Formats: sequence, C-alpha cells, structure tokens
Amino acid sequence: MSDSGSSYLFERIGSSFNQLIKFNLTNPSTNSQFGYSVTQSNNFVLIGSNQDDPSSISNSGSATIYSIDGSLILNESKLINPHPFSNERCGSFVSMNDDWSLVGCLNENGTSNKGSLIVYNRLENNTWIYHSLLVGENSNTGGCTDIDDQTIILGSSFGDGISIGTGSAFIYNLNGSSWNQQQKIFANDGSQFDYFGSSCSLSGRFAIIGAWRDDDAGIYSGSGYFFERKQSQWNQHSKIIPNDINPNDEFGYSVSLSGNTAIVGATQF
Repeated sequence: MSDSGSSYLFERIGSSFNQLIKFNLTNPSTNSQFGYSVTQSNNFVLIGSNQDDPSSISNSGSATIYSIDGSLILNESKLINPHPFSNERCGSFVSMNDDWSLVGCLNENGTSNKGSLIVYNRLENNTWIYHSLLVGENSNTGGCTDIDDQTIILGSSFGDGISIGTGSAFIYNLNGSSWNQQQKIFANDGSQFDYFGSSCSLSGRFAIIGAWRDDDAGIYSGSGYFFERKQSQWNQHSKIIPNDINPNDEFGYSVSLSGNTAIVGATQF
C-alpha cells in the first residue's frame, strides 16, 4: 500500500555491506510509517509503525517482531497495545534484547504528550506476550527508551526534573518477573523545555541522555549528559557540549552509547 513504509536489513560480508532482507508490514494501512523506529538483537528485528491502524483504530500504532535466520524470515509477530486508543502512536520508539521488547507510545490513551512504554516478554516457543505497562511519573513520559541486561531507561522530555518541565528519565530494574521503577534522574542544571530525556541510551553502568533544546551555547544549541551507576544509584557524571557548537544545532537530538564510545546527533548543524 502506498506510503505504508518499509525497512531493510544489511549484513557485512568481507568489506561490503549487502542487503539481506526487505521488511514490509503485513496488511498495512495508508501512511502506517512502518520503519519509524527500528532495533535488533541477534536473530530478532523489531520495527515500529506509529501510525498503523490495527483493529481500525486510527494512528494507534503497532510494532512487528521478526525472527530471522540469514536472509530468511522464520516468524512474524505483530505487537499491539491490548487497550488501544486513537492517536496513541505506539511504535514511536523501540528497544529490545533477546527476552524483552519495548514499544513506546507518544500519547497514552490518546492524550497528547502523555506517553507510556509497553513491555513484551518472549516465551520459550518464541511467542511474544504482553507483560506490563510503564508510565513513569504522572504518565508524563515518552521520547526514548533502551534496555541493557536487566535495566530499562525511559525518557520523559516533558517531565519534571529539577523544576517543572525540564525533562527527566526513569530507571527500571527487573526484580523477579516484574519491572520496578528504581530511580528518577534529571539534569542538575536543567531549565524548562530543555527536552532532557528526548533521546537516551544504556551501556553497562553508564547512560547518556540528550537535551536538544538546552541553551548553554545559545537557543536550542543542545547538550548531552552522562550518568553513572554506582552500586544501585545513578548519578550525573558529566555534561558534554562540542567545541564548535552554535545556536540551533540541536545537539543531543539522538544518542547512542556502546562501551566506551558515544555518538550524538546534531540535526541542524
């Protein structure tokens, strides 16, 4: 169907990256935006389509998990909010590991800027089932998520940090079979509408969180924050701003952290 979207998987063979699989949404709606968000973990691929209309509920959104083996798709499972609302836009941000899949909704129950995170668990037969709903504080979440081992981070770019509307993020730990909120974290120097929590990434004992509307170097210049876990507490480690930053660069719009290396996007440089 026109404008429904698609996604592509590439594999490095020798010195070249070659296209392995093209993914298309089964029974898409017009402008499903399949491919709005993507992630993968070993033999699983998770793709969000945040304007899909499952059960004819407009823009409620969905995500699809594919089990793959090389260039073969072995199984396909569509993840739908068990209690969908129009304009929830689930599938706006996603993350996964081999046992857990996270599907973010921008507008929980269709309420603007009141996001949520749907958690799905994989059974031994590779069936994915609904597990729980994470909403942070006052449901004022949505913007980014990531999972690393038994830790989830969920950003809240419209949430309250050091003051109202500065942005925050929530850390969840797996306790037995339940995901429990461990801590709320925020920038020590946050200002209103910094959008802290609009992007986030986890790797080991460190997290990076973007605040693309921070104005230390002028309006919307942006910044990034590192947090470090010591024992069970997460504390701000450092704040980063590039040497050549300018107003409106939007540094921190996207972030990714892997081991000792972080990459940060600046969309308007």
